[in-house]
Amino acid sequence: MDLTVPYLGPLSLSPGMSVSISGVIDNNCTRFAVNLQCGDSEDSDIALHVNPRFDDNDIVFNTLRDGYWEEEDVVPEVPFTKGESFQLIITASAEAFEINVNGNQIHTFQQRMPLERVSAIRVIGDVTLETLNINEN
Repeated sequence: MDLTVPYLGPLSLSPGMSVSISGVIDNNCTRFAVNLQCGDSEDSDIALHVNPRFDDNDIVFNTLRDGYWEEEDVVPEVPFTKGESFQLIITASAEAFEINVNGNQIHTFQQRMPLERVSAIRVIGDVTLETLNINEN
């Protein structure tokens, strides 16, 4: 599997499934994003936007619907370190996404659109992907 960033791949989730991503944050990274999308185009709705922002020292979670961003959930700390490896696990339930970074739960994002709409995953920004796995729990 080619994990070149920007990365776009198919994704089908049901409650109890998780997406596990490991990689390395580039030393010059200011922001990167992992999007669980409802389609494979750049203007598709995004059910879950995970956006670590080193320049703001926070991580933003959001939903993009019909071209408009909804209210941000902001966690005031970046749980990633530039130049180091990371593991991000997103676990889906019927109500929410649980987000874990390097073994620590950092946020629960309440679902704003049906899980069955998610059909793709996109990773953008200054990161190198090593693995991307879909797991049934």
